[in-house]
Amino acid sequence: MTTKFISTTVALAFMSISFSQGLTLDSTFGTNGKVVTSFGSNESYLASLAIQSDGKIVACGSYYDGTINQIALSRYLVNGNIDTSFGTMELF
Repeated sequence: MTTKFISTTVALAFMSISFSQGLTLDSTFGTNGKVVTSFGSNESYLASLAIQSDGKIVACGSYYDGTINQIALSRYLVNGNIDTSFGTMELF
C-alpha cells in the first residue's frame, strides 16, 4: 500500500514538472495583471470565464446579497477595465 502510494505520488510529481509551463501575469491587464471586482460587502464567487473573439472577457459567478445568492455577471475589456457598455447592475 505504501509503495503504491509513493510510486503514484512520484509519478504525479514528475508529470506536473514535465508538463508545467512557466506562466507570468500580463502587467498591462488590470493592476499588475490582476482584476478584483466587488459585488457588495458579502461573499462572491467566480464560477466560469469566457474569452470572446474580440478579446473581451465575460465572468460569471454568484454573490450573497445578505438574503440569497444572486447571479454575478460582468465583462472586461482587454486591458482589464469593466466594460460599461455591457449593461448595469440589477438586483432581482
